[in-house]
Amino acid sequence: MKSLTKTLSDALLIEKPSLEIEKLFKTKEFQDFLPELEQLKQCQQDPDHHPEGSVWNHTMLVIDEASELKSITDKPLQFMYAALFHDIGKPQSESIDSDGKIHSYDHDSIGADMIKALTSRMELPKDYQSFIEPLVRYHMRMHWLERLSDKKVIKMMLTCDMLSLLCLNKADTLGRKLDKTKLLIKLKFEEKYKRIDRLSQGQFGKIIPIVSHETLISESLSSTKDQDEIELKIAFDLQLQGKSKEQIIKTLTKRKKQRL
Repeated sequence: MKSLTKTLSDALLIEKPSLEIEKLFKTKEFQDFLPELEQLKQCQQDPDHHPEGSVWNHTMLVIDEASELKSITDKPLQFMYAALFHDIGKPQSESIDSDGKIHSYDHDSIGADMIKALTSRMELPKDYQSFIEPLVRYHMRMHWLERLSDKKVIKMMLTCDMLSLLCLNKADTLGRKLDKTKLLIKLKFEEKYKRIDRLSQGQFGKIIPIVSHETLISESLSSTKDQDEIELKIAFDLQLQGKSKEQIIKTLTKRKKQRL
């Protein structure tokens, strides 16, 4: 298994990975190794949004787009695997409505739930799973980021490498046989970047708790270790709701008085 994974990893890091990936998946060895990817060849998509055809064709376009962005990310190979697996849940979610329209509802969640088994079979390090899974789970949300509340975006930031997710969104958007000028306008990359940057604390895409254990001590709110953990969790939940540090401390102070 490790030798096949190494071959696939090497292919993902070349300049135009689709060329080598296409060759690999013409062999029975790789078709049997990762049947989840092989199934993408038979999975069709709405031609209005995906005139390139199958999910496989789309995925090949996406990994080539991702290849041009991988150097921006901190973990290029993990990012390329996320691009390769981003639509892995589509065959299981494919449906056709009464008008003949093809849908793949919840393919992002279904795909994310498949990542643990995939990375385990491939004998990839455990940190690959923790990096890839949230990118697959949230990649669709990035297409309508402007509709999400700050709270929902912040929750994504807690578990996901947001710069990699943003780059995956760009690769996913451009990985279609449509006019790229129009796709770039639709992408709204700069607007998405600015919003994530605005919500970040200290580092792009990172959220830092504004109430720490040291805060509890300085505000005379610290008690037992177990109680402090409860208070810090409540404080962070309030932070996710958009509460200021002063408002959070006021709430914790009130809670302490009620306990006494």
